[in-house]
Amino acid sequence: MLISPKFYWLLFSVVLFYGCKDRYFANYAMPDTGYLVISGFISNGQAPTEIRLSRTTRLTETPSEIMEKSATVSVQSDAGDSYPLQEMSEGVYTSSDIRIEPQKNIV
Repeated sequence: MLISPKFYWLLFSVVLFYGCKDRYFANYAMPDTGYLVISGFISNGQAPTEIRLSRTTRLTETPSEIMEKSATVSVQSDAGDSYPLQEMSEGVYTSSDIRIEPQKNIV
């Protein structure tokens, strides 16, 4: 009985993808509170600006989203203009009143 070359490729693929797994241990020191994660977008009046604040968890913990509550969040331009955002739900801050002139930069 002749064994097909496809069989050897299949066997090689199985060994390569399933036989070479090592546990990964990250070498980092995470603070007890986790790292602050800031995500979102700043809109110039076309849509509401939304910023989400959350905290990271350890790799060994069950993944969950820990939202940062009751923070003071604002968007500032390089000219010193400040636009406060309001907390709409836990960790989600929004404002629909941001109108930044095109020649100004966000800092």
